[in-house]
Amino acid sequence: MLTDMNGLKVSRPQNLRHKYRRQYQSYDQQMQIQNASVAAKDTSDILNVVNEVIGIPGLIDPNAPSWATQQNGLQVWWDDQDSGDSTQVPWFKDAQGANFSFNPTANVDLDTQTGGWKGLPQELDCSVDGLPWPNGQKLFILNTSLPVTDEKYQGQSVVQPFYVSDPSTYMNDPTRVKRVVLTFPGKPRDSWKYANLFNNALMWIYANPDQYPSVKKGEVVIIAPAVLNMDDQAAGGVEENWVAYRKSNWQMGGTSHYPPLQNGTVTFYSALDKIIEAVMDRSWFPNVNQIVIGGHSMGGQAAMRYALMRKERRYESNVKFWIANPGSWSWLTNSTDVLRPNYAPQNLGGQPSCQGDLDTWPYGLGGNTTKITKYARNRVMENTSETVALYKWRSIHYSLALLDNGSGDTHCEAQYQGYSHLHRGSNFALALAQMDSGWPANHSLTYVAGVSHQDYEMIAHETTMQYVFLKDYDIRFPDLYESHSKSNASDSAYTGDHEWEAPIYRTIAWIVLVVCIIAVVACLGICHYCFKANANDWDRDYWEYDSKRRLL
Repeated sequence: MLTDMNGLKVSRPQNLRHKYRRQYQSYDQQMQIQNASVAAKDTSDILNVVNEVIGIPGLIDPNAPSWATQQNGLQVWWDDQDSGDSTQVPWFKDAQGANFSFNPTANVDLDTQTGGWKGLPQELDCSVDGLPWPNGQKLFILNTSLPVTDEKYQGQSVVQPFYVSDPSTYMNDPTRVKRVVLTFPGKPRDSWKYANLFNNALMWIYANPDQYPSVKKGEVVIIAPAVLNMDDQAAGGVEENWVAYRKSNWQMGGTSHYPPLQNGTVTFYSALDKIIEAVMDRSWFPNVNQIVIGGHSMGGQAAMRYALMRKERRYESNVKFWIANPGSWSWLTNSTDVLRPNYAPQNLGGQPSCQGDLDTWPYGLGGNTTKITKYARNRVMENTSETVALYKWRSIHYSLALLDNGSGDTHCEAQYQGYSHLHRGSNFALALAQMDSGWPANHSLTYVAGVSHQDYEMIAHETTMQYVFLKDYDIRFPDLYESHSKSNASDSAYTGDHEWEAPIYRTIAWIVLVVCIIAVVACLGICHYCFKANANDWDRDYWEYDSKRRLL
């Protein structure tokens, strides 16, 4: 690691000679990098492969054309107009060598005026032949029964809707379920799409028991929170008691903007806690072992930031994270100690300088700490190092596509992290490996060859499936502490300035106040009876006589 003229550490120098070399790598070169990342065992291995990626010609060129084009002579895994979202990946072949069936994503109406969804599908079905489930089989239902706050709106519980595997997919027997996969949507908030994409990958596993003998049909459940915002509310896609957020603030643990709540708001992260708690305390699935939380693109941002903010629970050893091609990251080191690797970005597009905000949430843990999600603000401010240590302790797998040189997050703060998804992800991995304790033992990284910013190709990649569906499949690690421990208590979904302002505590406060008023009135009455202000004349004369006698 080098230092600049002010003595600050710099993650890596810009190597300008790359600018004048060929602007892409061959598929064979990409495969060498992929294999090296899979084989990496320690900090030294990670540093070697990450440095090789950062040295790819054109990666540090903000004006480089997209690598995801056949014109560049690259092998790219797609053959449709939806970046691979509507067809099967070429490595899923049936016994006859034909492409394995792909269940298409449901069509949902989008309001072109508001950019919001007009409504959500209530169920998702299998609509093709050739899958482990028959054509017409119900695959997912929209669950709207889990309250995320004690407060009600117009007499109804306020809920975070989510898609979940239909009970028929686990033979109506919850005891069969061993693993739950929870996935986030991308920026369009199309949760049903990601439920379907993960399910397509799962269908390949179910259809190939010889290749994946540990996973039996019906043992995996997929959950996809139906993330909605105020655009969807304006378009009519949000029911009156469904939580909706503002723009894309959900991915950073933002607060709800609908429905209006008298006693505060809920955050997306606290709503997630409710779902995960119901899964991992085995109230839904008595034999579940692990839950894997993951996403691609903006979903990857949500997964990374939730992993950083999430409070430790007793079952935390059984919670895993998959982070793929996020548009930006929450940096773990302060920019005043370690300069951002892209400290003089060239493609800010006329944006004002943001050097004073590089550490401000969601791009870091410092700066203006009032921006940190209410879900964890006090905890992070009290002990930032503990927050970072917990993140590094977690089981996390990073997947970065070697052709993903798209800009992603265009905010100024993101540009200081790198010019593209691949550049930022590699810089983050480099900074993580260069921290004092080195590359975390429970973290792993795969660079995926031949893939650009394509969600299904990333999900269906063998290294992803091995981690998401198979790693520690039959293992339930012991709880970190007893279930009755105070530290196991889940954070309230309410996230006002003070947790004690939640509705239940307000009710208790009113009860205490009323009891105190009654007690004061009762005491005054008793005092009035015991200490009368006006005694009768005889008593008064007697007291006067007795007082004079005592003085004599």
